[in-house]
Amino acid sequence: MAYKTLTTWPGAWTCSMHIPTAAPLAAVRQALDDLADATGWPVNAFAYGTADTVDELLIYRDPSQRHGIPSVIESEGAAHTLAAASGWTLATNQAPARGILVGFELREGYEPDAPLHDIGELLNVLPAAELTSCRQAWLISARGTRRRQELCAVLRGSSELLPAITIAAGKFQQERFVVTDLAQQRVYAMQREMSDGD
Repeated sequence: MAYKTLTTWPGAWTCSMHIPTAAPLAAVRQALDDLADATGWPVNAFAYGTADTVDELLIYRDPSQRHGIPSVIESEGAAHTLAAASGWTLATNQAPARGILVGFELREGYEPDAPLHDIGELLNVLPAAELTSCRQAWLISARGTRRRQELCAVLRGSSELLPAITIAAGKFQQERFVVTDLAQQRVYAMQREMSDGD
């Protein structure tokens, strides 16, 4: 299964946030939805924890072929707005600083009843030597009226990991994934060749 670069933008911004008092996933999701509604900023975040407790977020930018991408300055402003509204703590010094970052959804495609894989299956097809970390998280997205929440694996590693991620994306029937490339300071979306875009 072939993938193509759909859209590329400069800047590899991410922001880590700590939630001092672990919150239910639903409450975290509501806070992110409220941020999108109040500011118009397209929210994309990885929520680390379980459905009962989330204590850490990693916010990132997701480029859209139709809508573009918010600037780094706009993204920093949105993160500060979220921190002020929620009481959560910005921890920018703990955000990824090198290599690539990819949120790899564990469900095939976009249908809610599609097969859901576990993180162990993904690890079995990725080269451990190129993988810095692999953490399970909830991918939360809020852009306009579109809202998504999916279980994912947050992958960090060297740029040499990307070919294996692309092969795994085909194996796991992924339509699209986003690469934040900290070495080249850019963010881009990879789309399955037969898909129509985002």
